[in-house]
Amino acid sequence: MYRPKEQWADGDFATNHCPSCSKLVQTRLTYRTVQLARTRLRVPQVLVDVCSECGRTISVARQALAQFREAGVAK
Repeated sequence: MYRPKEQWADGDFATNHCPSCSKLVQTRLTYRTVQLARTRLRVPQVLVDVCSECGRTISVARQALAQFREAGVAK
């Protein structure tokens, strides 16, 4: 049975579907500043999954969700 990794770290590699490249690609987790859609809110140093081919942010690591909650409260 497949179990997702509980804690990701900067520099980890994974495989994910990139909507920009329209294919399955190798990705790397790294820290970036993320701007929330339809807002001006920017959350710094968020661990995200980045496409190794186009450089687009694909997803956010589960453990970074607390940063988004905290940033929303600070508004």
